[in-house]
Amino acid sequence: MKLYAIRHGRTDWNVRKLMQGRTDISLNREGIEQARQTKEALKDYSFDRVFVSPLKRAMQTAEIVTAGLDLPLLPAEPLRERSYGVYEGCGKETFDYYGFWDYDLNLCYEDAECIRDFFKRVWDFLDLLKERFPEERILLITHSGVIRAIECYADPSKINDKLGYWLPKNCSVHEYTL
Repeated sequence: MKLYAIRHGRTDWNVRKLMQGRTDISLNREGIEQARQTKEALKDYSFDRVFVSPLKRAMQTAEIVTAGLDLPLLPAEPLRERSYGVYEGCGKETFDYYGFWDYDLNLCYEDAECIRDFFKRVWDFLDLLKERFPEERILLITHSGVIRAIECYADPSKINDKLGYWLPKNCSVHEYTL
């Protein structure tokens, strides 16, 4: 299976460096333009299916990137961003952000999703896609945390990397063969 994962376009909370997690934020003007540029960059690509996080910022990005492709957008709960719980809307400096992204520590905060539970959710979805669509080209439009989980699925040695220090850029495209 060939997998392409795109992080949603920029939001006002991205600009302010606030944790969005499950908070349903819309794209800002820059995010809309980023999605348009990504659409142009992918004009020579073809996809068999498009799965999308149900959060607004991902859905808006998907609508722009896939406009004219004649493919339905398939909302997928497993592509929803990791919950930061009580730290949604806060900056990294208000909690142990880097510890929160450490797989070995597996820190859990009030109402937040532990990293191991989060990765399992994403990995189970990837297993399902590989089983059902082994020869297809799949596009996922999602979030930075989900892309971190996909990176570790594709290359398990990355699980011990400093995941909190790597942040995929808005509307960046990540390509995998699974």
